[in-house]
Amino acid sequence: MPFAKLKPLGVLLLALICTSLNHAADLYTADETARQLKALQETVQAFRAGDVSVIAKHIQFPLARQYPLPSVETPEEFAQRYTDIFDASLLKLITASVAEKDWDLVGWRGYMLDRGTVWAEIDGRITGINYETKKARELRLKLIEVDRRRLHHSLIRFNDPVLKWDTLSFRLRIDDLGDANYRLALWRSDQHPQSKPALSITAGKFEREGSGGDHTYTFHLNDVTYRCDVTVLGDDQGTPKIGTFTILRKDRELLTEDVLRDY
Repeated sequence: MPFAKLKPLGVLLLALICTSLNHAADLYTADETARQLKALQETVQAFRAGDVSVIAKHIQFPLARQYPLPSVETPEEFAQRYTDIFDASLLKLITASVAEKDWDLVGWRGYMLDRGTVWAEIDGRITGINYETKKARELRLKLIEVDRRRLHHSLIRFNDPVLKWDTLSFRLRIDDLGDANYRLALWRSDQHPQSKPALSITAGKFEREGSGGDHTYTFHLNDVTYRCDVTVLGDDQGTPKIGTFTILRKDRELLTEDVLRDY
C-alpha cells in the first residue's frame, strides 16, 4: 500500500523533469536561433558598410559561380571580382534585408534570401549566389565561345554549357541545347576531351531536388540510364561534394563514381 501511494508522486516528478528538459531544449533552440540571426545580421551590416575586405570575412570560400566562370577561391580574388558578382540590384537586396524577417532557415542547408537568390551558412557566411550580373554574363559568354572552339565539331552546337566533370573512369560534359533538352558527351578518362566523344546522348532531362539547388540530369539510351547527380550545398553533415555519376541498366547499378574534379 505505501508503494501504491508513492506511485502518483513518481509520475508527477517524471512529468516535472520532462517539462524542465523540454523547457531547457526550447531555451537552447531559441538562444541558438538568436545567435544565428545575429551572425546573419552582421553579414548584412558588412554589406551596408561597403568595405570589401570586411565583406570577404563573411563569405565561405570557394564561392561557386555560374559555369563556366571559375569559383572564387580566396578573399584576395573576391576583392578583384567583387563588381563581377555584385551589382546595384543585388546589393540593394542584401542591404535592405533584415535577418529575422527576410532570411528563411531551410533545415541543415542554412538560410536563404529571396527564395534562394542568396544562401548563407548558420554562422552567417554566404555560401551561394544564384544571380548573374551583366558583367558576369558578358565574361561567361566569352568563355563559352572559347570553349566551343576547342570542341569536336560534333559538339559545337549548344546554347549553354552546363558542366564538365572528371570521374575515375570518365570525362563528361553536359550542354543545354534549348527547349529543356540536354546533351551528355562521354569520354574515357584516357581520351582527350577535344576528340570525338565515345558516346553522345541528347533528350536529357533536368530535375531539381528541393530548394537547396541540388539537381539531376538523366539520359537514356536503349535500356541504359546515365545519371548525373549535382551536389550544390553538400550532404546533411555539410560534407563538400561535387556530384555523382551513375550508370544503370534496367535499374541495376553498373557503376557509380564520385566526381573528382569539375571545370
